Parts: sequence; C-alpha cells; structure tokens
Amino acid sequence: CTMDNKRLQRFILDNKQSYYFIAAFVIMVVVLIILLLSAMGMNSQYEREATKIRDQGNQLRELLKIEMLQKQRLKNQYNDVLDTIKKADETISLQNDIVSDKYTQMNNLQKALDNTKATKPVVNVPVAPIQIPPAPVAKPVVNVPVAQPIAQPPSLVNPPVNVQAPVSIPVQAPGQKLTIDDKRNAVKQGFLHAWDSYKTYAWGTDELNPLKKTHKNWLDLGVTIVDALDTLWIMGLREDFQLARDWIEANLSFDKNRSVSFFETTIRELGGLLSAYEFSRDKMFLDKAEDLAQRLLKAFSDTPIPFAAINLSTGRGTSPAWTGGSSILSEIGTLQLEFLYLAYHTNDYSYAEKPMNVF
Repeated sequence: CTMDNKRLQRFILDNKQSYYFIAAFVIMVVVLIILLLSAMGMNSQYEREATKIRDQGNQLRELLKIEMLQKQRLKNQYNDVLDTIKKADETISLQNDIVSDKYTQMNNLQKALDNTKATKPVVNVPVAPIQIPPAPVAKPVVNVPVAQPIAQPPSLVNPPVNVQAPVSIPVQAPGQKLTIDDKRNAVKQGFLHAWDSYKTYAWGTDELNPLKKTHKNWLDLGVTIVDALDTLWIMGLREDFQLARDWIEANLSFDKNRSVSFFETTIRELGGLLSAYEFSRDKMFLDKAEDLAQRLLKAFSDTPIPFAAINLSTGRGTSPAWTGGSSILSEIGTLQLEFLYLAYHTNDYSYAEKPMNVF
C-alpha cells in the first residue's frame, strides 16, 4: 500500500499536467456544491412563497364565501320584503273591498231610513222640520259653490259657510244624519278652497301664504303640487291632476344648486311622486322619482347615517348647526318606506340598501 502511494506521488510529480486535472476536478466539485446549495435555497424560498400564496388564496376564498353569504342574506331579506309588500297590497285591496261594501250598505240603510221617514204620517213629525230640509238638502248646498271658491278671491267666507251648511240639518230635523256623500263633499270643498287659492296666488311655488295671498319657497320644488297629487286622484279631480302632471313634466327639475332637507324632500317629493305613480301608473312620475332618489342617496357618506341636508346638484351633504351636527332619529328612521317602495317598483334593491342599513 505504501509503495502504491509513493508511485502515485511520483506519477503526480513527474506529470505536471496532473495539477490542471486536479484543479479542474476541485473546481467542478466546488461548483457542484454551490449549485446544490443554491438549488436547495431556491427550493426553500419557493416553498415559502408557495405557502404564502396558498394562505392568501385561502383568505380570499373565505372573504368570497362571506361576501356570497352576505349577498344571499340581503337577497333573502329583499325577497321577504317583496313578499310582505305583496301581502300588504292584497290585504289593502281586500280591506278596500270591505270598506266599499260597508259604504254601500250604509248608503242603502240611509236611503231605507229616509224612505221610512218619508212614509210616516205628517202628524207624527213637527211640520217645520219636515218642510225645511227638502228645500236646502245638503247636496244642493254643497254642490252649488263647488266651482266658485276662487271666482271672487276677496271673499274668503263662502267656502267655510258652504262646508258647514249641512251641519244645520240635524238641528232642523232631529234624528236625521248626514250621509257619506254629504261628508265627502264637505271635505272636498275644504280641499278645493285651499287648492284653488294655491293655483291663483302661488302656482309653481312650494307653499301659499293664505292671508297675505303670497307664496314662499323653502325647497323650490313645487312642494304643494307634488304633495297634492294623490289627494287630487283620490277625490276624482282628474283635470287638476293632469294640470299638476303637466307642470311636473315641464318644470320640475332637481338639478338645484342649493341644500335642501333630506327628510322633507324624501317624504314630500319622493313620496308624492311614488304615490302618483301608484295611482296613475304614469312612468313619468317613476322616472322623476328615480332621478331624485339618486341625488338624495348621496347624503349617505362613509357611515350608515345620512346627512340632514343635501345639495341636489353637487351631492354635498351637510348637517345644520341647530342639530349640533347630528342627525335626527325621527327623520332617518322613516326613510325606508319611500326608498323601499322605489326599489320594489324598479326592481333595483340598491335604492333601499343604504336606507335599510340605518338600523
């Protein structure tokens, strides 16, 4: 063994080229070691990055699951609300039918009572009460001045007298009651007195100052016209309803560079337009309501609580100083009706999402 080592040493010493071979071999070994270490380091880094990516992927999946659950929950709530509204509509329709039947029964009973009184002998009833009521029966007294409440503006006494005229009938004829039509016409007279005065002295503005016969604008949105639409329809005043409808289509614009009350604009303007649409199914009212709602929703900023006032043109929300910069619970707690109703008719839940999140 010793001889072999000496021979190998002698061979190496005698052959100088063997040095290059050994050096090359050593270099190759070093390079292989470096490559092996580098590969091991890269593999370790790859594992770390892969683990990080897997963790991020898992987090994204969890967030996606949560978002999908939230959307499903909102969708279920929306469907529940739609079902509730439909049931409410059915209930209201049923109640309206019941009320209509009751009115018919009451009118029939009243007519039967009147016929019964008419067939009684004159001896049983004092002469004066029997002779007086037929001449100024409630209906003629109520109906005669219907078209004349504003024909003579200075005379502000006639409408109250006309409305109160039927009250004298029970005094003249004890036991005789006013009919449903008498009461209905009296209420209609009171409305027409106010409405015709508004048309004469304040048309197109927000409100009438009745004693001064002037007007005032606090929203500059024709509040009285929009607010009276459903009453005009219910009372059967179709010509006045059409007059108001035409004014709204031609003149009502919400591109106003001024701050308005978020609450008042919602209940009067948005509510009035939606009520008119519900009765007439005129899409112009629904389009106006959508335009207004999109502007009003800008009152919601980063929190679920909206500002008390909103600039309908710029979308800038503010809260008046008299509230101390706070929102009023009775205002923000009653916004849901109009916006939820708009979402129902447009089939767009986004109109109701922010108002419903107030609670």
